Amino acid sequence: NKSLKEELQRYKESGESPDVYKRKLVSLIDLITLFCDKRQFRKASFGNDLQVPESYFDKLLDKIKTDYVL
Repeated sequence: NKSLKEELQRYKESGESPDVYKRKLVSLIDLITLFCDKRQFRKASFGNDLQVPESYFDKLLDKIKTDYVL
């Protein structure tokens, strides 16, 4: 509850309208959906696992940090 109140306070202090905040969240969801598209990864030789380069997640996290600092 305390962290939620702090987040709400930061939101109020930022001066962003709810529409701007909603657009940021929708854009973030679209980015994550794009990065997590299973079709862009190779399947492992055995089983259903996907082979994902380690740097791929670093790039995703960097993109989120630079564009969507919440």
